[in-house]
Amino acid sequence: MNPKVESIQIFAVPVFRILLEGLSDKLGLEKIVRDHVYQGKPRPRDPKLVGIPNAFQSSPSLHTEDVMQPFKEKMVEVMKDVIEQHGIDPLYEIEITSMWGNIQPKGHAFHRHSHHNNMFAAVYYVNQTELKKFPHILLWNDRSHHQLSPTRNYDHPFNRNRFPVELKKDLLVIFPAWVDHEVSVNTSSKDRISIAFNVMLRGRFAEIDSKESTIL
Repeated sequence: MNPKVESIQIFAVPVFRILLEGLSDKLGLEKIVRDHVYQGKPRPRDPKLVGIPNAFQSSPSLHTEDVMQPFKEKMVEVMKDVIEQHGIDPLYEIEITSMWGNIQPKGHAFHRHSHHNNMFAAVYYVNQTELKKFPHILLWNDRSHHQLSPTRNYDHPFNRNRFPVELKKDLLVIFPAWVDHEVSVNTSSKDRISIAFNVMLRGRFAEIDSKESTIL
């Protein structure tokens, strides 16, 4: 009898999800996003999305607005649970470095990108459209850029190149900021509205006697 081949999952990529039911309505987030997005200019079309306009966005300073402080405080509270699950020292200070509102009308999408200047990226879904037509957020495996992609008979964590996260109103999704992500074209007749933000951890990185030690 031949010995069985063992597979070991050595580098897992965590995605955190939490449903904060009722938060959007309680804080009036849809109106806040609409008010702030339409004060600014729409983002220019991305050349990668030929003929498909990007979502509309507010400025990235939404977290500094007085009206957004209850939401910001809730996000920091959730991030404390995330870093605990992530095995990160709780002494780090959690800082939301930027936050912006998104409105994705019918026919709009958002291109594949990542946020390399932060530790975590997150998005909170303010409203609900027709569920079957509601665009997912696609998270991409970086290896898709660096190796051949063979035909797969079934999907599992060892061979997948992308992963769609099912969305619904009041869902918060958090992931490492280096993970590529995108949003497909909104085929719904209703705007898709969300709030995205970046998170940095402030404190010492690497041991104090290491040449790589630094304080951010």
